[in-house]
Amino acid sequence: MTRVALASAAILWFAAILIAPFAIDSTHAATATGAACVYATGSFVCHQRPERSFSLGGRQMPVCARCAGLYAAAAAFAFGFGAA
Repeated sequence: MTRVALASAAILWFAAILIAPFAIDSTHAATATGAACVYATGSFVCHQRPERSFSLGGRQMPVCARCAGLYAAAAAFAFGFGAA
């Protein structure tokens, strides 16, 4: 059960950091607020320097490129092995 929960969290967090740059400008308040929460959470774990971050949809991602790579690897591992 714990393995599935951690795998799900890794996949959901990576999905959230990919979706947030597109959702932050949403006219739907809940969507924009959710994206703002992802950016705020990212600020606790990442320096978020623009010169070291990828951009999606013309917006900087909530975490830098290095952190995004780490989260992508964690999600890929979780997807492949975490739920087994």
